[in-house]
Amino acid sequence: MYLARNDLSSPHGEAIRHVLHRRGEQQLYSPTRFSLWRLTHYRLQFWQTLFREQPDAEQIEWIRRLNIDRPDLRICTHVLHMNVLSATAKTLTEASEGDESLRLEKAVKARELAQEMQDLLVNVENWASEMTEVWKPKEDDPQNIVQPLVVGESPTFPIPQFPYPRLLTYDDLWLVCDYTRHTFSKPRLT
Repeated sequence: MYLARNDLSSPHGEAIRHVLHRRGEQQLYSPTRFSLWRLTHYRLQFWQTLFREQPDAEQIEWIRRLNIDRPDLRICTHVLHMNVLSATAKTLTEASEGDESLRLEKAVKARELAQEMQDLLVNVENWASEMTEVWKPKEDDPQNIVQPLVVGESPTFPIPQFPYPRLLTYDDLWLVCDYTRHTFSKPRLT
């Protein structure tokens, strides 16, 4: 059901939280249940990233129980940490009531937060550089994309003219989703 509301307080957002909560921690220990948890949790993380909302305490506890040696779950922990930082940045950017000491305190916290964000990004980049090849995207030249043989012929693929200097390919579609979520979640202090 489409309700034309996409904020976290919408009925859909609350339903996602409710489903995850009701299924409890047992969903982390069965392959089928875990797959459903992961899909639902990633959707919740995406919404939190989009609206710069703080993750729930229950989400943080679930992540603590996971084996983050798996790259997909490590990405999940990075996104969670990025969401915490983004939510903190959101509160710091809210207007102050004119109290000079409060503004100075926020400025100090903003500098600390910016450093923590930078440290996280360095950590993420270091981790990504050490991943095994199967998890890494492969870089290709866009000139290698097959072009239609006949100019007037409508191509059966969506990229006849690729306007970017490089093309990334992945071994698995799920990796594309993980990397997109990971890249989208990188914090910005705005």
